Amino acid sequence: SELLSNQNTTEEEVIIQYIKQLTIQKFLNETIISKVKISDNEVREYYNENKDLFKIPETVTVKHILVGNNPNISIEKKNDTAQQIFKEVNKDNFCEYVEKYSEDAASVPSCGEYTFSKTDSFVQEFKDFSFNNPAGYIGVVQTRYGFHIMYIVKKTPAKTLALSDVKEQIESVLITKEAQENYKVFYEKLLQRSIVNIYYQE
Repeated sequence: SELLSNQNTTEEEVIIQYIKQLTIQKFLNETIISKVKISDNEVREYYNENKDLFKIPETVTVKHILVGNNPNISIEKKNDTAQQIFKEVNKDNFCEYVEKYSEDAASVPSCGEYTFSKTDSFVQEFKDFSFNNPAGYIGVVQTRYGFHIMYIVKKTPAKTLALSDVKEQIESVLITKEAQENYKVFYEKLLQRSIVNIYYQE
């Protein structure tokens, strides 16, 4: 209500405006959108012409333990700690070590896990290590954040989504596109018949 008073709008006016919008939407649905029919051929054609839109890049899932955020500890000491953890850690006890040692607080609840592609915004050394090593590999990499004990959990190769996976999505895009074009034609016919009056202030 504070927002309404700031805008000098009464609750009744807001309700009337809302009803008008619903009425217009219902009118558009009944006159234009419901009449749009998209064929399987149109969907297939759109899919074939826009395959790049349906490509999913290669991703990698890693778990990491970050050692080294503390500026009061020397690089050598941080490296020693990271190497000691690396000697003791394995895929079975990795989560325990994340909870105990990792300084990446944001990822601790998920066992230090991240899934990302080559274009995601991770530091380059972190990405290079993740994509250049096989699934199951555990090693240490240094970045500007410190030392990461990295466990490559899995790699998911790049793929293009199948037509059946994106059929509904494409239909929705094509319906919206055709409805917009039909609306322009419909609106111009209304104008020609002088059914719609346009009010404006100079």
